[in-house]
Amino acid sequence: MDQQQLFAPHQLPGPAAVVPLPRQQQWAAALAAGVPAPGEIITAAAESTGHSADTVESVLRESGVQLSSPLAASRHLQLARVRVDGVKPGGEILTWQQEFTPGVWAITYPGNNVGKTSCLEFAVWPLRGAPRQLPKDVRTWIHRIEADVSTGHRALRIVLDTAEPRRPRCTIRTCATLEELDDLPDSAQHLLGSATGQTDISALVDAVMRGDLGLEQAMMWGESAGQDGEGAAQTHGWTSYFGAMYLNLGGANLLFGDVATAGLPGQLLELFIDVPYTATLSRVEVAIQQRGKQDRLARRRAEEAARARSAERAQWAKELRAQRRAAAQMRSQDPVTQLTDRRAKEQEATQEWKAAIRQVARATEAAELAKEARIQAKQRHLDAVETHRAQQVMGLAEIDCCGRCQRDLGPERKKNELADGLCRSCIRPLPAPETTDPRAVEMELAELARQLGRAEEDEKQVGNALRQARRKEHNAHQTYLKASRLVEQTASASQVHAQLADAEKTIASLEGKLEATSPQPASPGQRSPDTAILQAVRTQLLNCVEHSGHALFAELDQEIRDLAARFGVANLDSVHLQRTGRITAVKAGVPMPFNGLPPGDRLRMRIATVIALLRIGSRRGTIGHPGLLLVDSIGTAETTVDDGRRLVQELHAVAQEMTRLQIVLTTAQPAMVDGILPAEKIITSSQSHLF
Repeated sequence: MDQQQLFAPHQLPGPAAVVPLPRQQQWAAALAAGVPAPGEIITAAAESTGHSADTVESVLRESGVQLSSPLAASRHLQLARVRVDGVKPGGEILTWQQEFTPGVWAITYPGNNVGKTSCLEFAVWPLRGAPRQLPKDVRTWIHRIEADVSTGHRALRIVLDTAEPRRPRCTIRTCATLEELDDLPDSAQHLLGSATGQTDISALVDAVMRGDLGLEQAMMWGESAGQDGEGAAQTHGWTSYFGAMYLNLGGANLLFGDVATAGLPGQLLELFIDVPYTATLSRVEVAIQQRGKQDRLARRRAEEAARARSAERAQWAKELRAQRRAAAQMRSQDPVTQLTDRRAKEQEATQEWKAAIRQVARATEAAELAKEARIQAKQRHLDAVETHRAQQVMGLAEIDCCGRCQRDLGPERKKNELADGLCRSCIRPLPAPETTDPRAVEMELAELARQLGRAEEDEKQVGNALRQARRKEHNAHQTYLKASRLVEQTASASQVHAQLADAEKTIASLEGKLEATSPQPASPGQRSPDTAILQAVRTQLLNCVEHSGHALFAELDQEIRDLAARFGVANLDSVHLQRTGRITAVKAGVPMPFNGLPPGDRLRMRIATVIALLRIGSRRGTIGHPGLLLVDSIGTAETTVDDGRRLVQELHAVAQEMTRLQIVLTTAQPAMVDGILPAEKIITSSQSHLF
């Protein structure tokens, strides 16, 4: 969809708002800034590793990595209305409803435990998919929450039915505009999805919100994660992103977000400032870590097997030395020289038999490797076939009747679908067809089929070689037995000869065991071709991220400094924001880490960071941050009412400059907002509680 179509008619931005650039202009700006296209990254990685571009794409696909578009996203999230229904203890009906518009809103009431945080959580619950810090007793009062929001190109109505706390239910419907949500009945709205149970509800809200806002899952590598404690990929979705909009006390020690996982605050920051390829870089790094873990585990298994075999080999070697000493002593006592010729032939047959045994061992190992290669090739082919068949089946599905009333849609709608591209069910324009080239699909399947055929042919040839080796070993064994019997017949008159023959058999057996189990020389530090390709792609992506981030972060430093000083951070000389999400503030010439700042200054810096993201996005013609900011209990971070009033006053001024900014805050000190915010944007109550 073109970026200009992401705004519904009733939500066109005002004069000070951001107008997203058309896609062609975005591409021109990206190229001018030196941002490579996905194809250029693949080509550069292929050249640096000596592989083809097709091989690089295949490795990325097998690793679950897709090079996303480097174009900046334009995200917007506006809270329009919240309605809550329930029953308090004793049977009192609970009803609370509030409409919201852009700008600064305050939920205020003197004193604690009167419902300020709960009112904010009434919006958080449906927006986030789960409450953050709603008191447990209040949760039991709520039977239904309904929230209307706009994501910039459509309106959503999120409804939570929580009358049965153990089986909550959620439905999400959509219309083109917020007005239609009220004007049209549910049957006329498009149902995006429904879910029952907290896990499924969180997944539904995650899918809808990330889809509408163009947010990929953030992927990080946990060094000690996984059931084995050896590290595992960790994904972070909408609930983690929501921490960049909901500044509650739970994340007071973090500049950005409320999840302290190493690296996540920095990745969220880069994502919301729209540093190109941030999410893709993290996925490539996770893929490299996963392959490294697989290599470590394989080496560890080999080392454990070698240690287990080492003790056994030591015992065999000790026994072999004893048998050789005994055989040497018996040979020195043998007076029968006529056995020399036959013993020589027996020794020759023994060497040929041992050589045949080694050949069988090598052929057996090759056969096992060929079998494994064939199984993997077959699995890749089956996976690809099933995937493409599933896509074809879903794409060919015919809808002949209404999914709700089961009435036939009629030939006219089918005709409109074919002629005008209007969906026969909802009469909206059909989405653009998948961009996958059918010829590329056919080529991919054909290549996988060829790989499977080669693997099968290799397995067949190796199997033939194994059978030939076994026949050769059998023949060599028979030859050895014949030669051995001749020696036994000749030496039957001598007890020493019989003992020597037994010793030599034992020696041959022990030598064969030791040779067959000899440890292979290790090759530490050797990387597989796939890992080398992923490393090359990472290098290209990292160069792009660091190059793009350098200018953006320098600009962000200045914006955060100016806004934080404007919000009341005293003696602030400068700030330095790192890609990791850590920030250092220089106050009166003294560098201070973020967690070393007073609570009030930390709150101001967090708010300044979000607004700085929006301002930089406005200058670039895009908005990475959705523009919604929820701030709980600003009074707890302030030392005086005057400090709080200054912060609210400056926020109100910034919101008038940036018409897409929406801030909802709570405070137990009404004096912080009285006379600054319009009365209609101050949510309070004349009763003993807010709801």
